[in-house]
Amino acid sequence: MSAIRTSIIRSFRATPTTSRAVIVSQKFAAFRQSPHLHSAYQTVRRWNSSAAENPQLEAPESGSSHRQLGQIEPRLQMTFTCTADDCGHRSTHEFSKRSYQKGIVLVQCPSCKSRHLIADHLGWFKESLEGGKLKTVEDLLAAKGEKIKKGRINFDGDIEIEEE
Repeated sequence: MSAIRTSIIRSFRATPTTSRAVIVSQKFAAFRQSPHLHSAYQTVRRWNSSAAENPQLEAPESGSSHRQLGQIEPRLQMTFTCTADDCGHRSTHEFSKRSYQKGIVLVQCPSCKSRHLIADHLGWFKESLEGGKLKTVEDLLAAKGEKIKKGRINFDGDIEIEEE
């Protein structure tokens, strides 16, 4: 192996300096003529420039409504007993707070597979929520005279229940 290495070094030393420059410039000429490498070189130059050519690639403005990276979306958890067709199965379901306050939440009973409407802020189920007046399961239960208990679970697993 060392014999091959020394022969390569000797041949390079024996080559005149002008022809060495030609060999190097021919390598870079191939680089410039390759369409893939040439476009990659232009892309690198564009990314290093002070202004982006494509406005979609620019950073969003500070007043934009995009979520910040690393922000945890608040979630809610609900435990209830299914009342569909004498099921009686008690289950816990988790959903985002945003969908509960601004969207639609449907949960499915794991036993009887019935779906229960928890929140409807988009008005998809107006007929079952008195013409859209009732938006959440809290409103629906309050209209029926039933009580609900709100609470929270801490990081340690402790449960705190709020009084009405």
